[in-house]
Amino acid sequence: MFCSSCGSKVREGSNFCVKCGAKVKSPIQENTGISPTPKVVNNNTSAETPAPPAKQTNQESYAVVYIVLGWVFFAISLLFIPPLFGVGAFVMGLLLYRTGADTHGIIMMVLSAVGTVFGMFLGLLFTFL
Repeated sequence: MFCSSCGSKVREGSNFCVKCGAKVKSPIQENTGISPTPKVVNNNTSAETPAPPAKQTNQESYAVVYIVLGWVFFAISLLFIPPLFGVGAFVMGLLLYRTGADTHGIIMMVLSAVGTVFGMFLGLLFTFL
């Protein structure tokens, strides 16, 4: 089979072209124009049916994990091994930024840097007291 959009060779049974991403028609569809799967028509005349609740995506659930770990690392960086836990909080902020929570990710990255410096200052202060 060949892609009708770009002409590249497509494996049998593939639904999309690997090269251009276009939907690939099976030989049955190309020759007859008939879709192999029947279309379902909803003749429901009643009021609008409520949409099912949206499922939480993996990216959203990872964002929650990044938020929790980031703030835990930030709090720990103020007391114990600031360079290690501060960097951990920064990485969680960066991962959070990459999941789409831009503002929260930037805030976490900035505060992790400030927390690391402040934690190191507190460590020096308590060392010399």
